[in-house]
Amino acid sequence: MPLANPVYIEAPSVAPAAGGLYAVANVIDGDVHVGVSGVSYLSENCGVASSLDDPACLTAEDRAEKTFGEIDVVSGDPFAVYKGVTCTWMVDDDSEWARHGLELTEHIAVEEAMWAHVFTGATDITPAPGTPLTVAQGIAVLEGYAGANYGGVPVLHMDRQIASLGLAQQSLTFDLNYTITTKQGALVANGGGYLGMNDPAGNPPDAGEAWIYLTGAVTVVRTPVITTRVIPGTDSTTGQHVNVQSALAERMIAVTAECILAAVLVETEIV
Repeated sequence: MPLANPVYIEAPSVAPAAGGLYAVANVIDGDVHVGVSGVSYLSENCGVASSLDDPACLTAEDRAEKTFGEIDVVSGDPFAVYKGVTCTWMVDDDSEWARHGLELTEHIAVEEAMWAHVFTGATDITPAPGTPLTVAQGIAVLEGYAGANYGGVPVLHMDRQIASLGLAQQSLTFDLNYTITTKQGALVANGGGYLGMNDPAGNPPDAGEAWIYLTGAVTVVRTPVITTRVIPGTDSTTGQHVNVQSALAERMIAVTAECILAAVLVETEIV
């Protein structure tokens, strides 16, 4: 049993977790207007080229008709992410604690928002709907779909448990920074915020099952972080002095995922 109060030491410096959405997304820090209007851009990356059997000897009337696609408008609506802390007021400003907490875990909140909103309505390409694949099989199906429908480097979104199974099943690999890819070079966002992702219709998965989602390139646009501090004062109800400081760090985010959106159901157990 201690005989006196503990000796105060400096908290350990913690490096951000490797991987996740921010490891593979294009992250842009900038405009405060993002928080009001979101973002959009015109993508030239959607769709694939077509072939045409068009011998030179055919007349114009006999040649097959070419098809044309529109340039896609890719957009993302704004949402807020925040971290709040409270503690006994010791005169110091604790808003930096909130800022640090947001910076360390912001990606988790963004991943949660992404599967709750961006992934809704994805095309379920599980070969036998409702019957989960192994993780390796699911990755293969998604890569096949991406290869046929998108010319860029696709992004697979999965929770860290599923990524571990993919590594164990030799379908995934990683670099010296622990950024994960498939063996064909598709990017993997192995996010902590993807745990328990719903199906494309918004329903939670059954026990022993999980979803992997597929998108084109992902862009995350962030406003600057704003910190707010509420120092102790008098409780309006009791009239007593409250010696508690509250601090809040928050920012607005908009996320885009271009061109393709698909999903497969996989099993979370190694058979």
